[in-house]
Amino acid sequence: MVARRWENFVLLTPAVTTDGTSGLSSFRGISGLYNGNSVDGANNTQAFFSEARGRAIIVSYVYSPDSIREFEVSASNYSAEFGQAAGGVVNAVTKSGTNNLHGDLFWNLRYPDLNALDPLGKSKGIFTQTVHQQNQFGGSVGTSIIKDKLFFFGTYDGFRKVNPILYTSTTPTTTINSFACPTAVTATQCTNAKTFITTGLLGAYPRDLKQDVFLGKLDYQLNQTNHLSAVFNWQNWAEPDGYNTAPTVNNGGVTQNGNGGTHERFFIANWNTTISTNKVNEFRFQWGRDFEFDSTNGPGPSAALLNIASYGETSALPRPAFPDEHRLQLSDNFSIVKGAHVLKMGADVNLIHEVLVNLFQGDGNYQYNGTSVATIPGTLGPPPTPPTVPAGFTGLASHRSMTRSRILGRMISITTTLARTSKIRGKCDPILR
Repeated sequence: MVARRWENFVLLTPAVTTDGTSGLSSFRGISGLYNGNSVDGANNTQAFFSEARGRAIIVSYVYSPDSIREFEVSASNYSAEFGQAAGGVVNAVTKSGTNNLHGDLFWNLRYPDLNALDPLGKSKGIFTQTVHQQNQFGGSVGTSIIKDKLFFFGTYDGFRKVNPILYTSTTPTTTINSFACPTAVTATQCTNAKTFITTGLLGAYPRDLKQDVFLGKLDYQLNQTNHLSAVFNWQNWAEPDGYNTAPTVNNGGVTQNGNGGTHERFFIANWNTTISTNKVNEFRFQWGRDFEFDSTNGPGPSAALLNIASYGETSALPRPAFPDEHRLQLSDNFSIVKGAHVLKMGADVNLIHEVLVNLFQGDGNYQYNGTSVATIPGTLGPPPTPPTVPAGFTGLASHRSMTRSRILGRMISITTTLARTSKIRGKCDPILR
């Protein structure tokens, strides 16, 4: 099972394929954003990104495969109660305990001795592996608390992955170390700046993923016509330097990465009542929180050195909440079977509260792209012109003072007083030529 995601089993369905490299599935060529995802009948689709909660491109999985008893795929002609989808609809049913004690343990290992070196890294003289070690372990247990009445089922799923991120540069290290510095820069400052690029931005940096998933479920057979169940799923995912998931980044820098994390909490309760031989009612309640966030490794602004490296805060970070989504769901379905016909009616209410905190390029974005001509090859070109504040930004609603030094260059101090959020962009002359 790829990445231990139960959703990947939908690829066994005819006319279903992967939707690019996003981790989503496409039904009949329709974007994966139009699919519906549910667990125990409760909505498992994130409202903001319109994907399964946790997002396939971020976390490995939210529900452990050991928690899933079965799943159903509806590719077309599905009931009106699944009207929130235009592609396909998938529903997973979690396992329950029985009168007999049952369980399992598992451990999957990916070890360094079995991995080949990254060819790109070898060509750059870096002999380290992209994935050093990966462990997936856990287990499940199910039993009865009161025979024929009350049942328990629980799982734990742990995931650990050691996969450093490799930062390389188009410009070889020997060339960077041979750059000449301006006369205003001391030899110590010059050496420190070069060292910052070659060892503070470039190279292999740890990216150790840690995920824990717990699930607990109770089933209660009240009587022959009433069955109640409640399930709670808890997931934490954390990955330093996990904002950028690429194994290798060229002309970037570790300060432009950040720590990724998610907290997933879901509680689902079901009450199924058999009213008569042909009438059934299903009541469902859900409380859920999908909290995804990313911190930043360095402060702004962002600066890019053409064909060398980049440093500072990347444009999309920090993201303290992206999103922090709370959901309350109440639904009720009433079914009547009459001969070969089924009449179903009901209601589904979803109350969703979103918190989004993501100021794109909030600390500025500078590009040293070599547009001017340097006086002498290998030295600093003409001094840069600091970026100006756009007209109309006055007042004291927001104040930010930024002081940054150029690599192998002069000090630039910029103080701006802004009355509303703005994006400051400036193009300066090259630092290193």
